[in-house]
Amino acid sequence: MQQTERGLVIPFMRDGSFFYKKGLESYENKRITKAIRHMKRAIEIEPEEPVFACQLAIILAEEGDYATSNSWLRKIKDDIDPSMPESYFFLANNLAHLGEFTEAREHLKTYQRLDAEGEFSEDAEMLLSLIGSTEDNADANPFTMPVMSALHIGDFELAEKEARAMITTNPREWLHYVYVAESLLHQGELKEADQTLQDVLTKVGDHVLARAVYTTLLVENGDEAADELVRGLRLAVPMDSFHMYMVGRALYFASEFEASYQLLQKCIPRTNAVYLHQLAVVAARTGRFEVAAKLWDQAATLHAEYKPDFKAFEERARSQEYASEHKVEWHLRRI
Repeated sequence: MQQTERGLVIPFMRDGSFFYKKGLESYENKRITKAIRHMKRAIEIEPEEPVFACQLAIILAEEGDYATSNSWLRKIKDDIDPSMPESYFFLANNLAHLGEFTEAREHLKTYQRLDAEGEFSEDAEMLLSLIGSTEDNADANPFTMPVMSALHIGDFELAEKEARAMITTNPREWLHYVYVAESLLHQGELKEADQTLQDVLTKVGDHVLARAVYTTLLVENGDEAADELVRGLRLAVPMDSFHMYMVGRALYFASEFEASYQLLQKCIPRTNAVYLHQLAVVAARTGRFEVAAKLWDQAATLHAEYKPDFKAFEERARSQEYASEHKVEWHLRRI
């Protein structure tokens, strides 16, 4: 309310733009819950303004709530403003993260048709290329290799066996040696793991995956040299989704939870329960308990064997609790 010199009270009009700007300020200051609340208020006041709905969808996606984000983006393209190019781009980006490549490609082409020289034209072209590359290499997906499955469940002897078998088949693939080193690390064979990683880094140079696992090894050893490597990983910008995952995972083990979350929420396969579990673990560590609970609920629908475990994690998140030692939660052992 404003008061004039004569004492007349003039109501202060809070339109949608007022709450939209408040939402942006909260978002920039990482007050996500408040940002979402302000954006929803802006939409209530001006439900036909597509920019408000689109910004809300962007925030929700960055928090890992792709389902709700997609609902808002579909509402924009189907009802509010079908001519808004950005809604198609952001929807495609979300769908690509979820592995829905066919629909993602369709929306990217619509974006290009509506705004060929738009703000996200280069990103759209890059995403189309990435989708094509991902589909071409689906059979060699590193996320689903048996060695990774063994590492996820904490069966490190099996992981070592799988990795050494891979070396026998293809001794020139350095990633296989990184898997051996990681399995040795988690078995307490730190000296052999260190030597294996040093060999890779010496022969290949800056191998980002070897560097990520080597960082974890130094953290485990309490080595002060880990600090510099962690800083380097925080500055890394991997283009490959699996490289991004490995760096994000190393940051998690280094207790750099926010940096880890920002990477992992961009790259994990959303149709794989184990990776949903890992992202939920990191989300909880950053205080995103609601996001974590939703992720564990999704994981429970995807993996019947571990459903009781995921539901237990979900209840823990809803109580805003997590294990005292963050490394305990990562590997999907039975609880």
